[in-house]
Amino acid sequence: MRKKLILSSLRIVLGVLVIVTMSVMAQSCFSDDFDQTMKFETLPIIPAIPEDGSPVPGNGGIITAGSITETGVELSWMPGEDELTPQDDLEYRVYLSLSNNISTPVLAEANGTVVADWTRDIVSADAEGLMPGTTYYFIVVVRDGDGNMAAYQTVSATTLTASDEFPVPGNGGIITNGVISTTSVQLNWTRAEDAQTPQSELMYCVYRSSSNNISTPELALANGTVVTDWTQDIVTAVSNGLTPGTSYYFNVVVRDSDSNTSAYVTVSVTTQSDAVYMFATDTHTGNLTTTTTASARADIDDYCVDAKSALYPTLPCLNVRAFISITTSDCIAAMPGNFGVPTGKRIVGPTGTEIATSWTDLLDGSILENLKNADIAQNKWWSGSDYTGKYLVTDACVACNTCTGWTVGTNASQGETGTTNKTDSTWIDDGPDNCNNSRHVLCVCW
Repeated sequence: MRKKLILSSLRIVLGVLVIVTMSVMAQSCFSDDFDQTMKFETLPIIPAIPEDGSPVPGNGGIITAGSITETGVELSWMPGEDELTPQDDLEYRVYLSLSNNISTPVLAEANGTVVADWTRDIVSADAEGLMPGTTYYFIVVVRDGDGNMAAYQTVSATTLTASDEFPVPGNGGIITNGVISTTSVQLNWTRAEDAQTPQSELMYCVYRSSSNNISTPELALANGTVVTDWTQDIVTAVSNGLTPGTSYYFNVVVRDSDSNTSAYVTVSVTTQSDAVYMFATDTHTGNLTTTTTASARADIDDYCVDAKSALYPTLPCLNVRAFISITTSDCIAAMPGNFGVPTGKRIVGPTGTEIATSWTDLLDGSILENLKNADIAQNKWWSGSDYTGKYLVTDACVACNTCTGWTVGTNASQGETGTTNKTDSTWIDDGPDNCNNSRHVLCVCW
């Protein structure tokens, strides 16, 4: 919202400057003081600002591929800029791919392999563990404090050709993940080749680590935990016994009959969470949307999407929804059916404190821990619900307890709230509040 206001203000300023310039030029064309007039009307240059408020990559988004070896490429770029986020607070993430299919943040996330994860204020990164004689494509994505992202220009680089002494990992060394559960990850790769050893006789060892420190055979041996020990002619492995909602790094090392070894490209995979996470947005009046009930859900969910990005970017979630009742059919109790919220997972706060053992347990009239102690929210929040999570309807007014569908913010209307220091039914059904008061919106993600 702040960026939209800034953009609007700047467009107004630009419009005024254009009018002033045309006026001055018009006066000068009919004046003997043309030169003097123009001297005092030199206009400042205002840089272009993206319509969506995203950050601007530095130096036109150019990435430079510096030192290139048989197994590595050194990348560098100029820092980005943003209207609201200080330059040294911008974050960067680097991707690679074997194809030119990572030119946007969305494509990079879908098709790329992470070289360097989100890091603040960096202008270089080393892509290591690459395959000799292979062309790779690289991209840098910059992210501001509001979660807006922009991509630099894709750059390609071809690693130097190696001798026939070492085995060559297949498909450029790319490792892909298969089935991911809360405690396991399936890994897949393409068979390597060797000048002397038949492909069917090559041996493979799979490693994992909690850090990106297993990019070469030597580093994997020193820092990694063996997932699958040396096994002949395999192209898949499963890493078990992992922690839910946790990121791991994996690599595969191939060995020929002369004990020469090569490493694939490290891949990062996050296990599924065994919990539904709950957190809160900033406080808002009951005027959460100005749209109809048909599209009010999207507007209110956006508060939670923004809060997740800004306050809890590391939570292992792919789905984010507002924990609020809007209509009789779009209520908290109906969220599993409407949006696929898992019913069998624990409900926890952003720091992991459990408040319910399941979705059913959450809406049975009490919770295990109050929201304040679970670091979810410190003040009252808009629920619009009774203690079972259903849309709260009274005899006096159907929509009185949802600020008329969360569209008004005045003393004349009321919305049902929950409290944060109780574990009984009042945690979700604490009575109505005036809609001009500011209260949290709770969110769930999974």
